[in-house]
Amino acid sequence: MVQFPKNNFLKLYTAYRYARKTKLYGLSIKTLAEIRDSKYPTVVASKSILKPFIQARTQFDYQHGDSLLNLYDYCKGVAELSKLKLKMTEQAKLQLALCHEIVSIDPDLAKLLRLGNNAFVSNKKFKKISKS
Repeated sequence: MVQFPKNNFLKLYTAYRYARKTKLYGLSIKTLAEIRDSKYPTVVASKSILKPFIQARTQFDYQHGDSLLNLYDYCKGVAELSKLKLKMTEQAKLQLALCHEIVSIDPDLAKLLRLGNNAFVSNKKFKKISKS
């Protein structure tokens, strides 16, 4: 796994390389965001110059069709990911409730059956969403 540098100068240079040489604007913005309050004015000035360049270049590329970023597909992917996370959370809550009912002193068989059925249906929906 690639580790980002800890020095602000190295982070700035990495962001510059990502933006200017390889045109990986997303990684460049991420690296710039990691530069917190720097005590060096050259880092702050360079960051404030590089960030608008990246924004302008991204906007220009997107308007002229040269962009590798498709906002529609990105938003669609984020929505699908959030649905997947909700289903995972729902399934985990159902399994937790099922486990609590099993280990309780006086388990209710009807409740166990209902929770087990709900967990099975939730698992099927989760697998359906995760395959698509």
